[in-house]
Amino acid sequence: MGVCRAFQGRVPHPLFMDIVTKVRELSKYLNDEAIADALKLTPEAVRSILEGKAEVKLKQVERQDQVVPLIQVSSVETSYRQKIISVGRAKGGVGCTVVALGLAYLLSKKVRTLLIDLNFSEGGSDLSYYLNLPEYPHMGSFLGDLEQCVINLEPNFSVLQTPKHTNSKRQEIGKFINLARQDYDAVVMDLPNLQDGLVQEAMQHSTTLVLVTSGLEPELVRLAAIAGRYQRKEVIVAVNRGSLPGEAAEAFKKVVYIEHDDSLLKTLQNCDLPGEKTTFMHGVASIRDAIYNNDRKSILQKILGF
Repeated sequence: MGVCRAFQGRVPHPLFMDIVTKVRELSKYLNDEAIADALKLTPEAVRSILEGKAEVKLKQVERQDQVVPLIQVSSVETSYRQKIISVGRAKGGVGCTVVALGLAYLLSKKVRTLLIDLNFSEGGSDLSYYLNLPEYPHMGSFLGDLEQCVINLEPNFSVLQTPKHTNSKRQEIGKFINLARQDYDAVVMDLPNLQDGLVQEAMQHSTTLVLVTSGLEPELVRLAAIAGRYQRKEVIVAVNRGSLPGEAAEAFKKVVYIEHDDSLLKTLQNCDLPGEKTTFMHGVASIRDAIYNNDRKSILQKILGF
């Protein structure tokens, strides 16, 4: 295994200058994704270089008795990569689907995000109605290419909805998640009010569990049981339009609160996405910050030196 050591030269290495110059020159003719593909970078790294927010380091790595240069690009944006988030609940009617929708929409403002609907329901799920989605495509039409069965709402925001009249693809959730990892920086799953094999598999694949509650004691008992089964996962309890008793708040490591928003119902009835400055989305933003705070702080410390 090679030993990696920081490049100590005072004069910028030609490769260091070359990668920055190439990105800037290619940006005159290509979009971020094309540049990233050509230079083997991430689109976020390309954007960070163009915006002057990236930390570009040249390191020398020993490989097969040779010292070869290796370029590393770090940025605040890249800390968002590869998050698989399950949004679940212990009872219906607590706003789990709307929280999942708001969180996915908010993340899509930073990175490419896929929202997966796992509420299999005859006649269609709430998410499909909230967004007024066409009946096709859906996960039931999957034939090997994930992109052919997702619906693109915005450039960085896609939805994989459940079929209205079949649950034949329930057993393939692991496959969908693994495929999504290849193309999306964040995957948010809206889970049904169940603890069956589908939900358990989704949670097993997740990096983070967001458990939505109204704060009632029976819910909290069930949520504590869920959190206990996934002790190695990051668990965030989102209290939607309610409060927690002091002892309950202390029992969960991360708790965020979403205040009641009078405008939310009308927004959903109009099949619109919640505004980023609304009370509801302010609460959802606290979930995002709870998920990414440690990653972002670590990257900022490296870049800014604090």
